Amino acid sequence: IRVPGADANPYLAVAAILACGLEGVRRRLPLRLAPAAGDDGAAVPRRRLARDLREAYEEMAAEGSFARTVLGDAFVEHFVGTRRHEWGLWSRAVTTWELSRYIEVV
Repeated sequence: IRVPGADANPYLAVAAILACGLEGVRRRLPLRLAPAAGDDGAAVPRRRLARDLREAYEEMAAEGSFARTVLGDAFVEHFVGTRRHEWGLWSRAVTTWELSRYIEVV
């Protein structure tokens, strides 16, 4: 389980985690990897999580995604729409790091 962001509603986050677990039990999905214990998890190859918001919402929006199964198409479409908008705003923003790094080039 990935720790949700600090801005996440903790009740909704736990409900989503439990709903995903319940769906896995209903579908009798096998555990593909043993739980990580201590630093043993570092040696076990794991599926890479999304690097950024765009990758995350694209995976969530995919036809037949687990999110669509658990949360429903209506929720996923609305949520992904808000994340696309947020990604668009972020993509057009100029950060203070970019200003300090590249101002000399201009």
